[in-house]
Amino acid sequence: MSELTATASCTAYAAVVEASGEVVPQPLVARRVAWLAALASDLTARLVAARVESG
Repeated sequence: MSELTATASCTAYAAVVEASGEVVPQPLVARRVAWLAALASDLTARLVAARVESG
């Protein structure tokens, strides 16, 4: 099995709650992005581990 790494860079300058039009402060956007990145990382690690175990 070979290693594959994919990256995409971007900067979130602002966010808006679509339903209300409320502007989301940048620190909150950063926390939400960090949470989502950690979630994706954890799910990917679990998926890879399950594939390795099933051989």
